[in-house]
Amino acid sequence: MEKINIDLNILIYPLLAVVFSFIVLFLTYKYLKKIAVKNSHIRVFSQLIIAAEIFFCVFLVILVLPVRDTFKGQILSFLGILLSATLALSSTTLLGNILAGIMLRGMGSLKIGDFIKTGDHFGRISEKGLFHIEIQTEYRNLITISNIFLIAKPIKVIHSSGTIISSEVSLGYDVSSDRIKTLLIEAAKNSGLEDPFVYILKLADFSILYRVNGLLPEVKYLISAHSQLNDQILKVLHRNSIEIVSPNFMNTRTVNDIRFISKEPLKDEVQDTEINPEDTVFEKANMAELLHENVNHLTDIKNEIEKIEKEMNSTPDKFREKMFQDRLIILKKEEAELNRDIEIKKEALNSEDK
Repeated sequence: MEKINIDLNILIYPLLAVVFSFIVLFLTYKYLKKIAVKNSHIRVFSQLIIAAEIFFCVFLVILVLPVRDTFKGQILSFLGILLSATLALSSTTLLGNILAGIMLRGMGSLKIGDFIKTGDHFGRISEKGLFHIEIQTEYRNLITISNIFLIAKPIKVIHSSGTIISSEVSLGYDVSSDRIKTLLIEAAKNSGLEDPFVYILKLADFSILYRVNGLLPEVKYLISAHSQLNDQILKVLHRNSIEIVSPNFMNTRTVNDIRFISKEPLKDEVQDTEINPEDTVFEKANMAELLHENVNHLTDIKNEIEKIEKEMNSTPDKFREKMFQDRLIILKKEEAELNRDIEIKKEALNSEDK
C-alpha cells in the first residue's frame, strides 16, 4: 500500500502537466477559432501559435517526468535533434510558403470572394491561411493551393469591381458588318452586360469572325453570364434570319436555299428556368465574402458609436444630444443585427468545413 502511494505521488506531477497541456491547447484552439473570422491576422498566425504551444507543453511534460536529470537531458537533446532535422528537411517548403503568404498579403491583390485562375485551377477564394488559400470551383469542390505555388505561377484575378465578358461567332460575308455589330450589341445588352462593343477578329476564307464584349458589373454571376450571352446571340441572330457558320460552311454543295436557323419556340414551350447557379456552386465563397463584408461594416459601426458617445459627453446642447441618442439607438440596433448575422454565417462556414 505504501509503495502504491509513493508511485502515485511520483506520477501526480506528470499527470497534472498532461491535463494542464490539454486544457491550454483546447482553450487556445477554441479562442483562436472564435476570433479568427473577425481578425484575419489572427487567423493567419493561429497555426504558428498552436505549434508553439504544443512544443511548450511537450517541454513542460518532460521537465516534470520522474526520471533523472541526465535522462531528461538526453530526451531533450533527442527532441532537439529531431526538431532540427524536421526543420532542415521542411524549411524550404515551410519558410517558402510563409514568405509567399506575406508577399501575397503585402501586394493585396487577392481578396476573399475574388475569382482567380492559376495553372489549371479556377474558382472563387473562400479562405486565406498562413500557408495556403482555398478556392471553390464551378463544380462546388474545394481546392487548397499553397502560397508558394501562387507565387511561382501567373495569377489571373477577377475583382468584384467588374470584368469583361466576351463570346466569338463566325458569320457569312453576305451580311453587312454594320448590321452584325448592331445585333451583337443588342444581344450583349439583353444578357445584362454594360457598354458592349464588337471586334472583327479575322477575315477567314468562308466567314468573318466577330467577338462581342461587355462589362459584367456583378462578377459573382460570371459563369452564367457567359451562357446568357451565348443564348442571346443565338436568339437575336436567328430572330433576324442570320445563320451562324461556325464551323465553316463551304459553298461546294447545294442546300436548296435552306437556312440553318432554329425555329422560334412557341410561348407555351418556353420554360422559365432563370436561376443563378453561382449561388449554389460558390456557396462557401459567397458566405465567406458576405461574412468579411459584415465584419468590416460592424467595425465601422463600432467606430461611429464610439465617436458619437464622445461627442455626447462633450456637448452642452440638449437638441444635439437628443439627435446623438436617436442615432445611437439606430446604430446599436444595426450592431445587434450584424452580430447575429455574423454568428449565423460563422456556424454555416464551420459546418461546411466538417
